[in-house]
Formats: sequence, C-alpha cells, structure tokens
Amino acid sequence: MNEPHGKAMMMDLEEGEMYVVRKGHLVHLERREEDDEGMRRVRVTDTAYQAAVELGRRMRKRMRGYRPDVALVISALVMRAAESADAEEVVRTFVQMLFGETPVTVVSD
Repeated sequence: MNEPHGKAMMMDLEEGEMYVVRKGHLVHLERREEDDEGMRRVRVTDTAYQAAVELGRRMRKRMRGYRPDVALVISALVMRAAESADAEEVVRTFVQMLFGETPVTVVSD
C-alpha cells in the first residue's frame, strides 16, 4: 500500500463522506450522532432518489461548483411541496399509482 511519492493511489471513496490523511493514507471518518442532528433516515423510492441526484447535479452550475447533498435536495423539495395547496392530492395520487387503482380517500380533519 506504500506508493512512491508522485504516484496516484486508487481507492473507493464515498461521496458525502469525510476522510483525513494519517501517515500518508486516507482514513474514513465515522459519522457521530451529533453530525446528523436534525436529519432522519427516510426510505424513498429509487426513482425519487435518482431524480434528486440529477437535480443536485444540475444545481452545480447555479451554485458555483457546489453540488448539494441529495438529503438537502430532497428536504428542499419536501418542504416546498408540503406547503403547496395540492399537497394532499399529490400524495394521494402517488400512493394510488404505487399500490394500484383502488381509490384512496383523503379525509379532512
């Protein structure tokens, strides 16, 4: 694993993770609980995830080279959608599409 100076080392790095150089080698830093403060793990469909990844990639030019993490993209979209007047209808339609043609009734509070 000791490479001569000037030679590039190949290793698998994960996007969004942090690394530190120790004794000339990259070491993955484990996330601590407080690093994820305010963030929750939520399962999303693969299609929704890929759409958020693509949106993040498109944002790179507008954000001067910074590509926002997919969790931030999804959070922004959810917050905006939840505020829209038709949010309940959007969710009802999506659930109906995923689980079949059985009508889903939205009951007002």
